[in-house]
Amino acid sequence: MDNDYLSVAKDSPDDRVAAQARVLLVDDDPDLLVSLRDLLEDAGYRVETATGPDEARRLANSFCPDAALLDVKLGATNGLDLVPELKHGIPGLVCMVMTAYAEAESAIMAVRHGADDYLRKPVAPDLLMRTLDRCLRQQRLAREKEAAIAALRESERKYRTIVDSTSDGYWLVDTDLKTVEVNAALRRMLDQDSEALIGRSPLDFAAGNDRATLRGLFDRIATTGHAVHEIVLTRRDGGLVESRFNLTRIDDPFGAPAGAFAFVADITEQRRFQRRIAHMAEHDALTGLPNRLLLMDRLGQAIAAARRHGEKLAVAFFDLDRFKLVNDTFGHAVGDKLLIEVAGRLLDCVRESDTVARLGGDEFVALLTGIKTPADVSAVTDKIADRLAEPMVVEDHEFLASCSVGIALFPQDGDDAETLLKNADAAMYSGKAEGTQRPRFFTSRLNEIAAERLDLERDMRRALDNGEFALAYQPKVDLKTGRLTGVEALLRWRHPTRGQIPPAKFIPLAEETGLIVPIGEWLIRTCCEQIRAWQDAGMANLPVAVNLSERQLRQPSLVHDVARILDETGVSGESLVIELTESLVMSDIDANLRALHRFKDMGLAIVVDDFGTGHSSLSYLKRLPIDSLKIDREFIKDLCDDHDDRAIVDAIVSLSHSLHLTVIAEGVEKEPQAEFLRQIGCDEMQGFLYSRPLPGPALERFVRDRRTS
Repeated sequence: MDNDYLSVAKDSPDDRVAAQARVLLVDDDPDLLVSLRDLLEDAGYRVETATGPDEARRLANSFCPDAALLDVKLGATNGLDLVPELKHGIPGLVCMVMTAYAEAESAIMAVRHGADDYLRKPVAPDLLMRTLDRCLRQQRLAREKEAAIAALRESERKYRTIVDSTSDGYWLVDTDLKTVEVNAALRRMLDQDSEALIGRSPLDFAAGNDRATLRGLFDRIATTGHAVHEIVLTRRDGGLVESRFNLTRIDDPFGAPAGAFAFVADITEQRRFQRRIAHMAEHDALTGLPNRLLLMDRLGQAIAAARRHGEKLAVAFFDLDRFKLVNDTFGHAVGDKLLIEVAGRLLDCVRESDTVARLGGDEFVALLTGIKTPADVSAVTDKIADRLAEPMVVEDHEFLASCSVGIALFPQDGDDAETLLKNADAAMYSGKAEGTQRPRFFTSRLNEIAAERLDLERDMRRALDNGEFALAYQPKVDLKTGRLTGVEALLRWRHPTRGQIPPAKFIPLAEETGLIVPIGEWLIRTCCEQIRAWQDAGMANLPVAVNLSERQLRQPSLVHDVARILDETGVSGESLVIELTESLVMSDIDANLRALHRFKDMGLAIVVDDFGTGHSSLSYLKRLPIDSLKIDREFIKDLCDDHDDRAIVDAIVSLSHSLHLTVIAEGVEKEPQAEFLRQIGCDEMQGFLYSRPLPGPALERFVRDRRTS
């Protein structure tokens, strides 16, 4: 029998099963245990033996066998009772029962107790090995199946956790595009429950043309396996969700399509934010109109279309008149509301196909397409002018707006956006300079004027360093006594190649470019140095009046700079007079009052120039710390012939004297003018009748000659 066991061991069905298996033999026959042990160990099994139930239990706990081979009779104990106990302690344990009984009832009892197989003694070695090998194989397969099921359940758990926890929607469909599964994020995104989604196609939830786009996306993954596209989906309430649809094909184990799944990201807020940023980049924040960037883009497209179809278009450049005065007088909040109202009225006057843009400040541009003749443009700009002339009420203030308009036409005035805009701007500035409110069409001459202006600006920037500026002083005299009361300093520019540049030509440019600030400081310092020189030469104190511009008055350091110059030149404040135009004084009354009071504290006299041409309020006028009013020359030149001018001048003199102010008339060129001024009690005058403006040395001689005479 032992030899038979050995031969079977050599022909074991699967040595790998034996090498990995542990077998517990339980029998009360020691000889049989030895024989079986030898047989199994020769086949590669690891074997432990027990002769009774107690020993079997102990070895089961320590040895942890894969299989147990038990005799039905273990002395007085029934071995079958041990089977369920061992199988309970070791899950998956293979139990095989050996018995000498041949009755079928014994086999049935063994199976009922949980035995995996039944062997009748004497056990044939080959049958034992085959049966043990088969049972162990079944055990291994069962354990692998359980492990696979456990792994599958764990994978399912992880998959479900991932799908349910992701912020993106998950959409699983079959080959018919019917929804099989969705996650909570997708249900929230579409505001739908599972019942409303399962069995329906994602195409049912795509909005408008995106249904066809999504259909194409599913078609594409049939060949590519994966596709991404932005799709607009519809919520239950009809709202729209902008999504990024990340779609992937699913294949079965044989490579055939089995469906698809998509991760759906809600990008609604992201796209809304991007659109808001894009709108802000291309639109004016105050009015909501297109800005320069968007205007230039639309103008470029309009030019291309007009060129293709042989059409014309126009660019109209609008600049509000005296808008700065609104800001200075009523504040920027009122100014902003006025600009919003102006923008709305501009839009009311053009077609939907046209574009109205705000370039900044008080500058607007209208792009007018489909123009046939210049008269078409004039009709639009006239309509705009009439609309703006209608009263506008902002915070209980009523405004009547007007604007300067420049027009450039395509193709004759430029064939690109930059040129058209530049030429319309040039036309507008030309009209504004001439004081006309009629639309000004661009001409080639305006380009020449613009080029001259640029040259003049460039030369003016060098003029201060090159010593090209000089001062002339025009005397002021007492109308009653003829006594010299002071002089006004007037700026002159002798250009090295162009000769004398008229002040009316370069001073507005200096103001616009900001060069008036360093030029103005030079003028004040030069005046003080001249005063010091005259005083050192023995001349009596002769107050010198200097004109301040708007930019100068806006400089926070102006008062400090004037005080510093007076100190550095050793000139007292009584020797310097500040002249400001009526409009300038009234532009920002509160700020100007502070500056004027500081000048008065320094001993400077203050004169309101060009009086009668601005919009002074008498209530404000009496608050100003001024010493004199200077009547504008426009009222003096026709004084002998114009009854209205005489009445105005007479009223100004009476008003000034009632406010204890000295009155100065400028531009007096004829003796009858001077005589009338004496009769109504005007205090002082200046003009060619008395003296032209003189350089410093010439004025010194003029003063000495008058003393001698």
